Amino acid sequence: MRDRTRGGWIAAITVYDVDGARHRPRKRAATEALAVEALQALRVEYADGATAAPRQTVAEFLKVWLRDVAAARLRPSSYRRVEGIVRVHLIPALGRHQVSQLRPQHVNQMLRAKARSGLAPKTCQHIRTTLRTALGQAVKWEIARMNAAALSEPPRAQAPEIEAISRDDARAILDAVRGDRLYALYAVALGLGLRQGEALALQWRDVDLEGRTLAVRRTLHKLKDADGEFEYQFLEPKTRRSRRTIVLPDPLVVAVREHREQQLAERQQLGQLWATNWGDLVFATESGRPLHGPTVTRKFQAMLRASGLPRRRFHDLRHACATLLLAQGVPARVVMEVLGHATIAVTMNTYSHVLPELQREAADRMGEVLAGADR
Repeated sequence: MRDRTRGGWIAAITVYDVDGARHRPRKRAATEALAVEALQALRVEYADGATAAPRQTVAEFLKVWLRDVAAARLRPSSYRRVEGIVRVHLIPALGRHQVSQLRPQHVNQMLRAKARSGLAPKTCQHIRTTLRTALGQAVKWEIARMNAAALSEPPRAQAPEIEAISRDDARAILDAVRGDRLYALYAVALGLGLRQGEALALQWRDVDLEGRTLAVRRTLHKLKDADGEFEYQFLEPKTRRSRRTIVLPDPLVVAVREHREQQLAERQQLGQLWATNWGDLVFATESGRPLHGPTVTRKFQAMLRASGLPRRRFHDLRHACATLLLAQGVPARVVMEVLGHATIAVTMNTYSHVLPELQREAADRMGEVLAGADR
């Protein structure tokens, strides 16, 4: 069309962004023929999915992605972590760029700057992963032609080696917490490798002491509600395989049964003051309310410190379970099922440091077989 104000010609098309907002990308041309060429170029560009919103910045897109995609797909704790990465790292560093113009070089420069600022390599990896996931959606929505984060150079990060815990270490830990009202919680976490949220979400209907089984069906999270107040919620387990039924070793049957008797006494003493709106929690406060994970961890660490033992996280009890099982020759597939890992690759990669010892043991056993064959 003619530009009657400034002269010349204008080529323009109409496109819509992911929010349905209307945009009119345009190009100026000196002649009608050049305007036709410019119009064809615009149609090719947007048909290729360069962008449905030419002025949409990375900051604008990430806010839409958080609201419409991440909030619906991610667990609340994961969403808080991703939202923090977007707000603290991605928007300040890349937010001014147009999504359609973001290139791998921009991502590489951002990651190098984050590393120079002192961020741990693992944190830089999380930043790149978050951006890669978000831009994958941008490509699906035809807002970008390429996933600049996927094409960037991933930061090098060496996975921290998980310390193998010996039988003596495990017994020392249990001795340190023995006598505490939550002794059964620590024993179950170590003996079955439960995540803390899984253990704190257990209800008595999940436990069959006669059949010696325990079923993991949910996980407990402490979240902020719409008013900013904290509340507890039961959520689905981390992965499909996290829903599992585990056989209880005899010592754990004894520990959980004693814990049950102790809890019944507490309930009888409180009577109607015992909180029942959370179901019949196996591990609860003295009034029946859910336990706060960080508080449990701090108390656990205080008992270890009082016994002169090294500081450990609650999650280290899960690692202890895995390393002890593998060290005793339990097949990795069985360990995967006990821990509720999504794949056996997760088990093997996480606890690869235990494998050399198992390989030596396997070689010794094979040596015995071969030596016997020579007789």
